[in-house]
Amino acid sequence: MDLLGNAGLVAKNLPALLLGLTIFVFLFDLVRNRTWASLEPGKVNGPVKALGATSAAGILILALVAAAGQPLSDTGYFFAGLILTYVFATLSLKPAMRTMLHLACAVALNMFVPGDKLTLAACSYLMGAVAIRLVLNMLKPKDSRLDDVAPPFVYLSAMLFASCGAAGGGNAEKYSGMINSAFIVSTLMTLMQRPFMRDDKILVKRLVLTLSGGLAYLVMVTKAVNAPEYVRLAALVGAGYGMAYALDAIAIKKDCATSAIKQILIIGIFTLLATRLFGNLGMAALGAGCMVGNFSQIPACAAIFFGARILEQVFAYANVSNVTGINLNHPYVSAALYLGLFSALGLMALLKDVSDRRIVAAAFALLTALGTGAVSYFLHSEAAGGYLISLIVSAVLVAIVGQAFFPDEEEKVVNVALVPALATSSAMVSAGLLQFGLSATMEDRMTVIGVMGAVTFAALLASYFIGRGKAAGNSDSSNGGGSNPGGSPGDSGKPVAVSGD
Repeated sequence: MDLLGNAGLVAKNLPALLLGLTIFVFLFDLVRNRTWASLEPGKVNGPVKALGATSAAGILILALVAAAGQPLSDTGYFFAGLILTYVFATLSLKPAMRTMLHLACAVALNMFVPGDKLTLAACSYLMGAVAIRLVLNMLKPKDSRLDDVAPPFVYLSAMLFASCGAAGGGNAEKYSGMINSAFIVSTLMTLMQRPFMRDDKILVKRLVLTLSGGLAYLVMVTKAVNAPEYVRLAALVGAGYGMAYALDAIAIKKDCATSAIKQILIIGIFTLLATRLFGNLGMAALGAGCMVGNFSQIPACAAIFFGARILEQVFAYANVSNVTGINLNHPYVSAALYLGLFSALGLMALLKDVSDRRIVAAAFALLTALGTGAVSYFLHSEAAGGYLISLIVSAVLVAIVGQAFFPDEEEKVVNVALVPALATSSAMVSAGLLQFGLSATMEDRMTVIGVMGAVTFAALLASYFIGRGKAAGNSDSSNGGGSNPGGSPGDSGKPVAVSGD
């Protein structure tokens, strides 16, 4: 009994252990690399217009949500996620350091926000963080990152699933312990793997790391969480590390469509295994394992896919009254599936044909956040859930397979993976629009359509004229002071494969 009591005490302190570990890894990198000497605070003021525009769009969406009767008490969390992500992204920090800071903020949010307020607070925070990350990536594709916001997105989505009741009333604490354990092991792995990442041509070192991670998680499950019935989950966690290493290794080869198909197959096979054996808990474990990817952004893309799937389940549990799940044969749901696929493909076409990055950034953010709220308003909850399912699957397909259509600029289309993250968090924040839409008259619906069309047109028109004015100014400067026919190296696209720390 004493052993069980100690195990329960350890399980309750796992969030604090994870928080302390993320801070330790951040400080370790800060001291080892003397990062404070290379920080450039002046860069924070660079894309401040993007921050202002994203904040204004967020205020607009939150105001619409408030009109549906949902209180604005969680607005502060939206701006916390927005500002923190903006500051972390614009400071000259190593990618691994940004990841640790983001994960520490997510763990602290989960620890200190009361359980009855956690869902809206966490989703508002994620909505702000993902929105500004998406906008910054669209404005500067060569600096695109997904691996800083992916771990906190998966962590908070998994913790919401554990606490919302979908995991089973008696299993919530145990689920939370296993999720925290997965992220503890993954955080340690990101630190311990660094000496072994070089000169591993036949992947022996990565195989040893995979086995070590699985064994470490086995110890956590049996000794810290005291859940011997989940010992098989350790095998999935270890395999998840292997999955992340495999996705990275395939990205190195860069044989276009063939590599993309292999990556999609790997993600799909592991999704099937995880959901069949352990449900959403398995996907949370796989999402945590993706933290070890350090060469490309594809492991982070897979992690966002897992997190979005989990958060969609939270949305369905809270809002869909059909106890058997979402009926895909329903006419409205079928139409919503088509809309989700069309949205992902349309965004890829937008990236291909529109050269002005500000127009693309505005379109991505507005279509994702405002479009998700519109689906909730105009359609019922099952259709909204179907739209999210379709968008999640379509976005990961477009983000990975679509690289073949963007030679030397693959990082542009990989950012589509952030779309379902923003859509699912926005759907949770704007869930009040579901009931508001059910009581709306046809006149009300037509008015909303007109307002949405006017706002979208005004935003795109403003972006067009701003871009046109900037192009004219650059042309005048070029004529008067010389030109650069070769272009700047920073203006060319860079492959999505980005070397890690």
